[in-house]
Amino acid sequence: MQLEAIIQRRTDAAREFDAHERRADGEHLVSSLSHGLSLLRDQSYTRFDQDVCEHFGVDSVQIPVSIKDMETKAKIEIELFLAAAAVSAAVRRRYVADRDWFGQWLLHLRLGDVAEKQYSVERMAKYLAYDDEDRRLSFSNVLSRTLPSAHRAPLVLFQLLPHAVTIVVATAFGDSLTAAEARNRQISHLPSISECHECHGRPLDNGERCNVCHNPVWSYEWLTETG
Repeated sequence: MQLEAIIQRRTDAAREFDAHERRADGEHLVSSLSHGLSLLRDQSYTRFDQDVCEHFGVDSVQIPVSIKDMETKAKIEIELFLAAAAVSAAVRRRYVADRDWFGQWLLHLRLGDVAEKQYSVERMAKYLAYDDEDRRLSFSNVLSRTLPSAHRAPLVLFQLLPHAVTIVVATAFGDSLTAAEARNRQISHLPSISECHECHGRPLDNGERCNVCHNPVWSYEWLTETG
């Protein structure tokens, strides 16, 4: 999508958020969520595909006709999961009250016209109907069918990602305590997170990435505790 269209979509989303929620910080919220979720999407795709292929090689039988088409579909799957996890976190923490409206708003912000497609609507509805564990398991199964390399990604990545979404949402809404709690849950899954000499495992501002461990989605070496 052209940059101008993305900017316009974010501007419209900020105005809609302010009007619906009777707030005046829609522009900040949209910017923060957009930067945070985009970084999670891109880093996650790298971990699920490029890093796995680098360490295990590529199975020629599984090479799709169009690499670009596979990447697009995989990133949509990741976006749908991230959006559902974000909605769940926002409602649980009472940042917003209207789950259905916020879900539609966020999905359109992230995917534009793709959000209106039947597949996106149905997948989002299913994810929102699941509890956290079932949502994570469903995502891992769906993604592995779309992106075969994902089934060889470190399992801890699937455990860390929902908490990473909570941190993005909490940071966007200015709730540093919840962000810190979510990071502590991540550390319980991967203790080495706190050992980075640059970021020390602290939650970063949305859109920021640690140059050493790659927090908020840690490098393959860090995920396998060889960093």
